[in-house]
Formats: sequence, C-alpha cells, structure tokens
Amino acid sequence: MEIIIGRKPETNQLKITIGKQAKVCGTENSVPNSVSRTHFSLTAIEGGGFTLKNLNPANETFVNGVSVESKQVTQLDKIELGSSRYVFDWGLIAEVSPVLIDIRPLHKVWSDYHKEKMKIQVQQGRFNAIKSLSGLLSMGAMAAMFLSKEEDGGINLRMVLYGLGALFTLVVLVISFVNASKIPEKQEAIDRKFRKRYICPNPKCGHFMGNQPYDILAQGKACPYCRAQFKAK
Repeated sequence: MEIIIGRKPETNQLKITIGKQAKVCGTENSVPNSVSRTHFSLTAIEGGGFTLKNLNPANETFVNGVSVESKQVTQLDKIELGSSRYVFDWGLIAEVSPVLIDIRPLHKVWSDYHKEKMKIQVQQGRFNAIKSLSGLLSMGAMAAMFLSKEEDGGINLRMVLYGLGALFTLVVLVISFVNASKIPEKQEAIDRKFRKRYICPNPKCGHFMGNQPYDILAQGKACPYCRAQFKAK
C-alpha cells in the first residue's frame, strides 16, 4: 500500500492519497508552498514501518533533521517537508489508512452453513426416495394380480401388497404433514444463524456479507460497506 503526501495547490492544504482515494487535511493555507503537490510517499513494509521516498529531486524531505531521498521510517521519526520545514503529522495516516480486517474465520461460518443446508437437502432426497416405495408396493400388487392365480395364493398376496402400500402411504402422509412445518422452520433457523455470523469483522460495520460463497467473497479486496481491506490469506 503506497501513500502519497503532498499539497493541494488550490487551498494549500495537506493532501493524502491512497490508491484512488484522497483526503484533504488541515485548514486552508496551513501548508507552505515549499511543499510540492506530490512531495513524498510512504509504503508499508512487512514487520512494521514504512519506506519513505522523496518523489522529486527538487523536493526537500528531512527525517530527524537529515535530508533524504529514500529511507525506512517509523512513526517515531520526525518528517519535515520543504525549506520551511513543515512537520508531517503521523496521526493523519491512521485517519486515512484503510482498516485491515481478517475475514478468514468466515470460511468456517460459510462451510458450516453449507453443510447444514446440504444435510437438509440429503434428508429430503432420502425421504422422497422412501415415498416412492408406496408406488412400488402398488405396482407389485398389480403385477401379482396378473401373474398369480387364485389357487396359489394370488389374492392373498395382492391383499398383503395393497395393505402394505396403504399403510406405508398413510405413514408417509403423516411424516410429510409434520415435515411441512418443521423443515421450513429448521431452514429459517439455519439462515438466521448464518446472517448473524457471516458479517464484516469490522466492529464499526458488522454488515451481512450476503449469500456469496467464501471463496468468491475472499476474491474481493474490501468490504463494500465500510471499505475495510480484507485479509483472506
């Protein structure tokens, strides 16, 4: 992440640019003309701190009183700009820098939600398969009617198959009636739990991230609501 610091010429205010976003800080005419429009940049480095780079040889950038073109710095270093030695306020970086949030815990939230939804679908599929058994019993009774003779117990076999089919159909009907209310309630409970947990980790945001899978969510760079930067790896 590169941060460019300079002066807004129209109002002589400090201008801090991060990517396509820019913020103007301070009151009008608070920054002297010796600070250029794009004076220096700060690039965050792993382990903490920044790499400072003077963006134009004509610029004067001082770190702890020493003129530099490039140097690794931290917020304990004093940065001054131009011949007027305008002191850069490190606190402004915290105000404009995007918040970094770790969204990796959301992977388990999505995985658990997906497994619970799949479990319901599998249960429904198995129940539908069992329901088809009543039809098979009826078909068996019809087959027995054509293939069996009365003297070898054909009538008894048909009666047994028809009876089993009727009993099984009644049981399936009762279960279907019960599930008609239980399954939607269970699905709603799963969705409600998911909506509470699949949210932006930024304490100042907390918006629901939608029903998009985690893999797709992680491809994004920032929360669409608070613009906090994602840490997904």
